[in-house]
Amino acid sequence: MPENQYYLPEGLRPQKAMTPPTLEAAKDSHAILEGLCLRCDASHTLHVSLGPMEGLIPKEEALSPWISGSGR
Repeated sequence: MPENQYYLPEGLRPQKAMTPPTLEAAKDSHAILEGLCLRCDASHTLHVSLGPMEGLIPKEEALSPWISGSGR
């Protein structure tokens, strides 16, 4: 089976440069960004590195119970 080079797993894709103008453009176009999770706080909010800024993903937006049925 040939290796799929178009849809690499998370963490293996090359990081795009995240500058304030590119983050602003992503916000305006409602693009989905990918960043490294730095930590998870006591309220289970994920803190994500977005270059010069830090993004926050609330627990409610990070849960995918339809995938496994669990709340993890």
